[in-house]
Amino acid sequence: EECFVDSPNIQELLGKTVPVVEANIPDDVAKYLGIKTSVSTENVLEYLHSLSGKTGVDKKLLVRLYSYLDQYGDGYADDFKSEKLIYVPSSDSWRSVNEVVWDDASDLLDDLYGWLAPGYAKANLKGFFLDLGVSEKVSLSEYVDAWARLPEHESDEKYLERAISRIYPDRKSVV
Repeated sequence: EECFVDSPNIQELLGKTVPVVEANIPDDVAKYLGIKTSVSTENVLEYLHSLSGKTGVDKKLLVRLYSYLDQYGDGYADDFKSEKLIYVPSSDSWRSVNEVVWDDASDLLDDLYGWLAPGYAKANLKGFFLDLGVSEKVSLSEYVDAWARLPEHESDEKYLERAISRIYPDRKSVV
């Protein structure tokens, strides 16, 4: 596990989630000992890898990590495409870019994807996730599949009403 020098910037980003050295040591000594003196894109990615798969992760911590990458990081998009580094608070699960969608269509598609807007909209992370390659909306083919499954729910009027109102308004511009 990585160890960092105790600094306001590191504490603000990582909180008390990583070991810190409270002694005032010169940067060259810290480097020699393998103690990190600042946070980098690589550190944040390594930390996300260590969190991936764990449940009950502090969403505020993840918002700080994703915000750091959004503002200061570079060269990290491929990691999010190949690894499950996106935490979905509503399902307490980790997913990759192709397993999540920004807009929430869980009322129609249940847990087919991880829905990000409910967990991250207030944190203004939409641009970050879209830049990673996350789809903003469910594809037309997913809605077509949902439409084809409607007869399975013919006895559930509330579901049908919700589904039709969800599918039709989102797709009327395509028709």
